[in-house]
Amino acid sequence: MYNYLGWAFSSSSYSIQLARNEREGLQAFVWEKTDGVTHNVRLEVSDFTGPGGAKLTPTVYREAYMLAQGGWFSATDAGMGYFADALIPYDGEYQTLDAVNSLVWYIELLTAKDSVPGDYTATVTLIEEGSTTPLRTGTISAHVWDFALPEGHYATTAFGNFNEASGYWMTDSILYASGTENPLSAEDPTEAKAIIKAWYDLLLDHGVSGYELPYGLIDDDPRALAEYIYDPRVTSFSIPYNKHQPWAHATETQAYYDIISQHPDMFDKAFFYPEDEPAANAQYAAWIDDAISYITPMWPDPHIVVPFGAWATEPGDNTVEDYVEMLRGRADILCPIAGTWQVDYATLSAAAAEWKQNGGKVWLYPGGFPYASLDVFFWNGINPGLDRRALLWQAYKLGVEGILYWQTADWEAYGTDANAWDPWLEGQNQVQLNGNAQLVYPAASLGLDSTDLIASLRLKQFTDGLEDYDYLTLAEDILGEAFVEPLLNSMLVMSDDNPGSIVNAGIQYRPGNWTGQLDATRKAIGDALEAAQWDYTCGEWTEYLAPDATHEGLELRTCNGGAQESRRTPYVQDFTLRLTQPAATGQTTVGGTLDCTTTVNPPDAEVYYQWFRGSKAVTAKETTSTYTVKAADAGQDMVCKVYAYGYDGAELVKYSNHLVITQPLAFTSLTVTGTPKVGSTLTGTAVYTPADATVTYQWYRETSAIGGAKAATYVPVAADAGHDLVLKVSVTVTGEGTITKYSNHVQVAPILTMTQPVIAADPATGALVATVAVTPADATVTYQWFLDAKLVGTGSQYQPTQAGDAVCKVTATKAGYDPVVKYSNHIAVLIPVVIRY
Repeated sequence: MYNYLGWAFSSSSYSIQLARNEREGLQAFVWEKTDGVTHNVRLEVSDFTGPGGAKLTPTVYREAYMLAQGGWFSATDAGMGYFADALIPYDGEYQTLDAVNSLVWYIELLTAKDSVPGDYTATVTLIEEGSTTPLRTGTISAHVWDFALPEGHYATTAFGNFNEASGYWMTDSILYASGTENPLSAEDPTEAKAIIKAWYDLLLDHGVSGYELPYGLIDDDPRALAEYIYDPRVTSFSIPYNKHQPWAHATETQAYYDIISQHPDMFDKAFFYPEDEPAANAQYAAWIDDAISYITPMWPDPHIVVPFGAWATEPGDNTVEDYVEMLRGRADILCPIAGTWQVDYATLSAAAAEWKQNGGKVWLYPGGFPYASLDVFFWNGINPGLDRRALLWQAYKLGVEGILYWQTADWEAYGTDANAWDPWLEGQNQVQLNGNAQLVYPAASLGLDSTDLIASLRLKQFTDGLEDYDYLTLAEDILGEAFVEPLLNSMLVMSDDNPGSIVNAGIQYRPGNWTGQLDATRKAIGDALEAAQWDYTCGEWTEYLAPDATHEGLELRTCNGGAQESRRTPYVQDFTLRLTQPAATGQTTVGGTLDCTTTVNPPDAEVYYQWFRGSKAVTAKETTSTYTVKAADAGQDMVCKVYAYGYDGAELVKYSNHLVITQPLAFTSLTVTGTPKVGSTLTGTAVYTPADATVTYQWYRETSAIGGAKAATYVPVAADAGHDLVLKVSVTVTGEGTITKYSNHVQVAPILTMTQPVIAADPATGALVATVAVTPADATVTYQWFLDAKLVGTGSQYQPTQAGDAVCKVTATKAGYDPVVKYSNHIAVLIPVVIRY
């Protein structure tokens, strides 16, 4: 509905058509044409009332306008505009309406598989605050066809959520923007895990399978992971693999394989994504071969996708043929980027057809550049409104079986994952992406719970396209290709400007009233399927997951066209007496509490607990599972014995694991031994209990802590000479506290210091003189002179009488100090020769 206040409705009613198990929506726009006029208004939408009073309740969202660049790689404000996109849950609150601020709502109807078919009507009312007379009233009619769409879509989807499969850098973006952290590193990951699951579930509710299953990442519940794998709505999931560290995911890959190998029909959903947009050359081929050689031993016959784009036009230079040949025998999923169809439509179409004939799959990768409607996720004006829905019609015409897309919540500064940005305010800063990776918005900044993620209008439109793809698939299966082909041709057209090619990377939808043509074509298909009285023809139900006390069971059956249906099966209590292995836990210190946990079937069976110290019972059989540790238990081995009694006198007895009770914290003594001198090792010996207590050491010089001296041993250095040393030791036991002691003081013996002796000849007498300085100055200094290694004199001077090599040995001594000995420099002594005549 489009409405100028003060004008008549351009249409007072609107109609939609949908099958059972389908989403369909419409937008309601309101704006004020007169400057200065302001209204506070709210929208009311009644239930849809149908045959026999059947009710369908719609969901209403208010649409938020997002500011974005209007052009590609434009760093200016030119072309910038606001585009309605984020769908915020609407509770009927009043909103301001004037000539500047228009309002738009999205009204969505979701039918169930068992909804009553027929015609429904709802009333839409625009109410102004304080008035009893509606400003505007209109109606929406809905026709529900008497057939249901499949639970899982026929078109495969693989959209980026965590992106670990391809190694992208924005793995944590949705978590940062929601005010939390990466679940793999967060101290308390509970909220992060909830957000990740909510993110995946929001996509799945709209028919979109994320790359990675949530429990595959957070690894909380293998059973929950299996439930996702078997969910018919999940059409694909990636197996964890990172080309930089493939070994890091070996355990996860094995876990996936262990689950899926139990049901081989699930293998078709799993894929590996080892390389992204390679160049068609030998280096990339070798990298892909390396990945395959690593993957195949763990995962035989894997599905592998390597998206590619051929941009050059010269043969042999990254052409379509180059990529197809490089991937042949390596990847079984051919996944060209949207623009590749533009480069060489004829070659790629032929290659895709041959690929499928040889048992491969063909997917499409919309992304990278705004090529008309094959790139549907930009939030600027390139592809407004329902034009985005054309992607799946084009994909069906091209024979494409799946859509791969790189990301759904890119909420960070480009190229980092540390600087989160606000997609509500900063869309204009994302010049290089311009919204094409944001199909989901954070809720926390709206004051909502962080797990109440916000869907985009573009996500809804893509879901509508998936359902259109289902209509086409069903129509071809039930009514034949001859029925479908004319309808496709009424929607899509080859370009007249370049016959035989695809312009702007896609078969173009016909100009003019495309929305009207869409409604007419969908009606023709829906009416024909209803007239054919088509419905599922399904096989037998098969149990995939048995119910247990915490999970419902899951049964699947395969229906015509390959679609699957699922149903939950409740847990039915049996009365067989079963007792799980008891687990003893608790604080293993005197005064602490131990507990013994187990589960019993049936839940109302009698259970008794008895605690033993070694082989001696210390309690009677009691209904309480706890035990308070006593002093006598210190150092002893404790075990819990569990008795279960069921019906008909059945009895089970099991023992828990053993717990060793920690001795109470006690610090008996601390001593330091060793010779207290520079260079000699001092050792601190602490005597304490329990033996496994945490111990820390710190040596002090007088009252100052010595840097780095944090061990039980210490070797004094020169700075310690003449000073007292003391050792501080702390003994800690968690839950009991810390005891600290200081050792006895030891004084490090002082040391003499001496400069390097220097000898020189006295010019006047020729005597050799030794010069040296000693600290303390009152130390005794003795000299010994050596000529050619023979002792020739003492004292500080020496008068040589013969030639040779002279050196002086200087010794300093003082009571209470270690002596110091040093040798001077060497000097050559020359005796003049006198010749008499």
